[in-house]
Formats: sequence, C-alpha cells, structure tokens
Amino acid sequence: MTLFLSGTVNPNGLEVAATAAVFALLTATFGAPASRRTLAWRLAGVTVVSLLLVNTRSIALLWLLLALVAALILSDRFVLRIVLRWWATWVAVGVVAAVTLAVAVFYLRPRPLTPAYQPIGAGQSWGQGFSWTIDQTFSFMTGWIAQFGWLEIPAPAIALVIWAVVGGGILITGVVFGGRRTQLAALPVGLALLLVPPLTQAAVIGVAGYIWQGRYTLAPAVMLLLLAGMGLDRALPALEPFGRLRPLVGVAVVLLAVGQVGAFLWMVRRYVTGLTSTGTWLDLLRHPVWQPPGGWILLVVLLTAAAAVGAWLTARTVTSRLPVRE
Repeated sequence: MTLFLSGTVNPNGLEVAATAAVFALLTATFGAPASRRTLAWRLAGVTVVSLLLVNTRSIALLWLLLALVAALILSDRFVLRIVLRWWATWVAVGVVAAVTLAVAVFYLRPRPLTPAYQPIGAGQSWGQGFSWTIDQTFSFMTGWIAQFGWLEIPAPAIALVIWAVVGGGILITGVVFGGRRTQLAALPVGLALLLVPPLTQAAVIGVAGYIWQGRYTLAPAVMLLLLAGMGLDRALPALEPFGRLRPLVGVAVVLLAVGQVGAFLWMVRRYVTGLTSTGTWLDLLRHPVWQPPGGWILLVVLLTAAAAVGAWLTARTVTSRLPVRE
C-alpha cells in the first residue's frame, strides 16, 4: 500500500515512510551507543525526516509524537543521558519544534471546501460519526495492506490473507515475548490505532461528512509492526523453541514476496485493461488500453526481482538470529 500511495498525487506514501524512518532513527539514537560523528548523522536524519513528516498531513504531528514517546520508552538510560547533554541535540529539537509550530498554525486555519463539493454525511452528530467508525475498525485494515484505484479495488484475497497472517504473527509474538518495555511502547501506538479514527471522524463529520479511510492509520500500523519486530528480535536468542522455526521463516518470507507480486499484478491489470467481468489476464498482452512508462512488463519484472532479493535478504537475516537447534 505504501508503494502504491507513493506513486499517486497523495502525501500518504511519504507520511508512512517518514514515520517508519523517524521511529527507527529515534530508537537508534536513544538506544544504541555511537560516536559523536554517528550521533550527529542520526540527529541530522531525525531532523530532516521529522520536517518531511509534519508537512504531509495535520495528523502526522501525532505520529511524530507517538514515535518520540515509543522511542523514549525503549531507550537506554545511559545513551539517552549522553544524547540529551549534547548541544547539537537541542539545536535539532529547536529546529523541529519551530517548524512544527508553524505547520500547526497553518493546519489550524484550513481553507473552506470547494463550493460544489457535497460531503456525504455532513451534518450528522458526533455520536453517529464515532459509532460508524468503530463499526468499520476491522474493515479499515484492508487499507493497511492493499486497496487500489479510488479505493474500490482491494488486493486479491490471497494477498490480504498472507500479509494479515504474517503481520499479525509478528505483532502478537513481538509484543508478547518482547518484554515489558516493548509492551509499554506498543500501548500508546495501539490505542492510537483504535481511538484516533473514531475520534477524528466524529470531530469533522458535521462539516466534512464521512472522510475516514484505512490508509490514514497506515503510518502508526507500520510503526507498531516495527516496534513488535524489534521486540521479537531481542527475544529470539533466548527462546530455544524458536530455533525450530527456520523452515517456517523461509516459507513466510516467500509467501510475503508472492503476495507482494500478486497484489502488484492486480493493480497493474486494473490500470492497463480494467477489471471487467469479461476480461482475462491475456488481455494484458493482447489489448492493453494504457501503459505505464517503460511498459507494464518491465515494471513487473523489476518488482519481482526486488521482491525476490528482499525475501532472500530478510530470510537470511532473520534465520541468522534464530538459535541453532542441536
């Protein structure tokens, strides 16, 4: 979904990537000892990515705050003390705070909607907006994996199942076995995923109607998965039974690659020929109505190669951390 959104006139792709990057950088900055030079590069990265993030959407300010809180919970006290005592840290904080404040002022003065636009559901009550969004909680999760076109085309069911099962497995095992700090850091992010959509929808329904979409919480969902992955990574060496999971890790990673390529092909077909009831996959070759730059075949080949390399590197990295079963 992040790959798809990055190819559209939409800030969500940048928002998700920046949220993941700033959380990873903050976690490394607060938790891993480093030389002064490395720390300077990390602070520069945090500053640049934070500025990109807060300039995507107003709710991105909350994602930045969540990333900071989670990283502080996961931090090493000794490393954090060193970071906070260095003057460059406070220069970075000042730059990000000043830009964030200016951006917040801009967001608090929104322009009126286009006069011809008639929002669906405008004028309904706070309670109606809240309850409707709560009812759609699990349906919105499709938007975390793959929902293409004008959000009317979900990925094939097999792709959704693969990503939901593997992602859910990482999330559950990472939070359960990752230790108390992982669980404490996951708590505010998880609560945001649950409560931000209904509260936000309820707040704007009177003027803007029903506007919430699953992709709007893709950024914290990715952050939660990264957090769970970090917890699982720390826990694996001490969990002997996980040494038996080497074959399962390989299968899971291959399935993720298959799901990625399958979803991409589905999206390509939607644009090249359309998903009509009478159409077939052969129409991609025989009757293409539209072609992306370079042609769809080249893009599919490149995506497949990238997925294969990514699967191989991921499987090799993960299995190297698993205990060896004697």
